[in-house]
Amino acid sequence: MLNINAETVQTPFMTAARVEPRSTALASDTAPGMLSGLRVIEVADETAEYCGLPLAGLGAEVIKIESADGSPTRRIAPFCSEEPDPEKSLYFWAYNRGKKSAVADLDTAGGREMLVQLLGTADILLDASCGMLNEQLGLTREALAARYPSLVIARMTPFGDDGPWSTFKGSDLVHLALGGVMMNCGYDPDPSEQYDLPPIAPQIWHAYHIAGEQLMIGILAALIERTTSGLGQDISCAIHEAVAKSTEIDLMSWVMRRAPLHRLTCRHALEAVSRVPNISHTKDGRWYMTWGVGARDKANLVPFLERFDMAADLEAPTADADFNARSVPGSSKMDDATSHTLEVVQRFVRAHTYDATPWQEAQAAG
Repeated sequence: MLNINAETVQTPFMTAARVEPRSTALASDTAPGMLSGLRVIEVADETAEYCGLPLAGLGAEVIKIESADGSPTRRIAPFCSEEPDPEKSLYFWAYNRGKKSAVADLDTAGGREMLVQLLGTADILLDASCGMLNEQLGLTREALAARYPSLVIARMTPFGDDGPWSTFKGSDLVHLALGGVMMNCGYDPDPSEQYDLPPIAPQIWHAYHIAGEQLMIGILAALIERTTSGLGQDISCAIHEAVAKSTEIDLMSWVMRRAPLHRLTCRHALEAVSRVPNISHTKDGRWYMTWGVGARDKANLVPFLERFDMAADLEAPTADADFNARSVPGSSKMDDATSHTLEVVQRFVRAHTYDATPWQEAQAAG
């Protein structure tokens, strides 16, 4: 990390010459990244730090604004050597690698002026302050956009700019639960289709990964449009909306058809509850996630199993089979065929110990 403070404004990337208007073009095909030559000012906590990470990976110069005490995310565990230290947060290292850091005390006139000057050299402002930055700078969103018309302003909020939830606070767990992702994660229901185990959160910070990727896509779209108009845009991403949109077909199945979906062990949520999971354990108790139920899958699966005399009664699809069709979740006939195919696959896996399972041959066979 490169630390800059208000007393060192004459560092190489903050000289007066660099405050001149910057090119709005994307990088050339020979540049090290498509965003090479662009600058991002990041005013973000854990909700949007991930968004700045792929921007840096695409070649942009990402400058993270920190207070004199450092970003609060420097205090997120775990720490290297298990010693709480703002310089040893593994979280901070992971989510801020490839970025630079500028220390700006926005409670002082010097710090505010430094940041305003820095924004004049920037292409993108990544802002997760929920309006606090505008208050500190004394510039409304409209005034900031008018001052820097080519600046792409990308904002991350928990529940959007307006509406009944706009002032609510959130957390990674709250967003994963309220957005529906947790209802997709967990284990099969019992035989009466009642759940005796609760929903499960996926990896930590997953809500912010989802929102960060969607905000990044909006930024890229704005940059592409800017190459012709020369103008920036104001982009707002609500974490709750981003997460709710990432539940695959669940949300639209309910909105359009009022069809509830069931969470299932190690697979996508479906309308029908299949009694055969798509995980298989080996002879010595290790686990594989296996699949291969559509016509396109069986075209490879059946010949492969026949090499081991374990295809049972499965038959390869005929030439007139629909290789583009997917199983219909609500069809009991299709579900029975799927379950039987998975049972055959599971018998094959159970016939081998983990070390002897021909999984490389299976992958080579498609």
